[in-house]
Amino acid sequence: MLADRMETLAGSKEAELTRLRTDLQNARAAEKVVAPPPKKVVVDDTEPPKKPVRKKPAPKPPKPPASTSPIPDATAPPPTASPSPQ
Repeated sequence: MLADRMETLAGSKEAELTRLRTDLQNARAAEKVVAPPPKKVVVDDTEPPKKPVRKKPAPKPPKPPASTSPIPDATAPPPTASPSPQ
């Protein structure tokens, strides 16, 4: 009686292990076919180098146009007026 019970338990455990091995093999085979390995995603979190700031050139003062009319020389002293008698 005890031996029969042990034999039945051993047989059912053996059948369960066989079933589990088969299920595992089927699951591994389905995993390879259905789901390709996940793609790697690379996150580049480095900041790009900043462009150097260019300074605007200072505006050049406009040159007066060359004219043909005589302009009194600014460096010459102004003519002095002779004092008038009182």
